[in-house]
Amino acid sequence: MTGGTNGSITGSPIADLAPGASVTITGSLTLTQADIDRGFVNNQATATGTTDDGDDVSDVSDDDSNLEDDTTTTPLPQDNSIAIIKEGTFNDANADGFAQVGETIDYDFTVTNTGDTALNNITVSDPLLVAPNGSITGSPIADLAPGASVTITGSLTLTQADIDRGFVNNQATATGTTDDGDDVSDVSMTTATWRMIRRRRHFHRTTASRSSRKVRSTMPTQMALPR
Repeated sequence: MTGGTNGSITGSPIADLAPGASVTITGSLTLTQADIDRGFVNNQATATGTTDDGDDVSDVSDDDSNLEDDTTTTPLPQDNSIAIIKEGTFNDANADGFAQVGETIDYDFTVTNTGDTALNNITVSDPLLVAPNGSITGSPIADLAPGASVTITGSLTLTQADIDRGFVNNQATATGTTDDGDDVSDVSMTTATWRMIRRRRHFHRTTASRSSRKVRSTMPTQMALPR
């Protein structure tokens, strides 16, 4: 009995075997990523012995099912999972500290394969980052090994409605496919982009008396909206 390049068999060869006798030996296989991605290991062993006359006799293994000489399938538990983290940064193009129509928000999407199987064709989608005001660059990601991360980017051009609302609040979804064709996905936490709101100073003069002046002043303030 022999083993493959990632495995070994201990106890072979067996010196001799009397009629009706049995011997149990052991083997071990070191799993590869391909084995885990497949979700099972399917294999078969062959035993060969030689008679005193020099004739060889052999048999291929069976897995104790009703079928003869069928392969042994060992299922492997899989953890198929993915995670996405999204961060947004407001670009103040004219550096005045406030948002105007046409200014942009840049997004970073960090996608991580948090499982133990390879993922393929990973797409990142965001309902706001679509034409004509938004886009995502770098999706789909061709493949992602277990534990690996990739960061892609997106951009949103602000509209008057965004500015009137005072924030942009959105989520992204990452979806990948295993070698078995199963889809796994994750939704980012809600991302709210901060914006400063300014109240201008106003002066109001009464006409009742020149020596009497009423002044109402509202100082500049800024509000940070929670993520």
